[in-house]
Amino acid sequence: MHVVIMAGGKGTRLAQVNSELPKPMVPVFGKPILEWQIRCLCAQGFRRITIVTGHLREKIRDYFQDGSAFGAKIDYFEEEEPLGTAGALFALKSRLADDFLLLNGDILFNVDVNRFVSFHRNSGAAATLFTHPNDHPFDSGIVIADSSGRVTNWLHKEDPRTWYRNRINAGLHILSPEVLNSLNGQKADLD
Repeated sequence: MHVVIMAGGKGTRLAQVNSELPKPMVPVFGKPILEWQIRCLCAQGFRRITIVTGHLREKIRDYFQDGSAFGAKIDYFEEEEPLGTAGALFALKSRLADDFLLLNGDILFNVDVNRFVSFHRNSGAAATLFTHPNDHPFDSGIVIADSSGRVTNWLHKEDPRTWYRNRINAGLHILSPEVLNSLNGQKADLD
């Protein structure tokens, strides 16, 4: 399965601490977040990776190159101007003929990705989101789902809230190419 990692954002909050690194390249226990992701994916058999880059792209490209040192085959899509998640995926549409794994480039995870893929395939859904509770749901996007797990609404962090189950998008998604047909190429966030 093809993996697309979104690593093109500016990381504006992080820039106050370190403006010389893109957020996915911030080291955690001596390795960039993005390296932890790639190593976890490769260990589970996911080696075909496209990294969407933008701000400070050369830091990512210089570090990972073609990915062979990490056991991966990495290519890049470089945003000249920020396109947002949906805009970048629309631009990658011709490279994504089958279901693909989409990751936010600034998350640490250690999950059974193959189990996640099996769940997606068995569900027959066009999109599957990995969700989790967090300790700050009032400034995060809340995913609202029915009793069968089907998403019925998405509250952005700016939206007014009453009470909802603490279910946050974890930044791991599996999407069918049919989802891309609804995108129009404009700058937009997939959420």
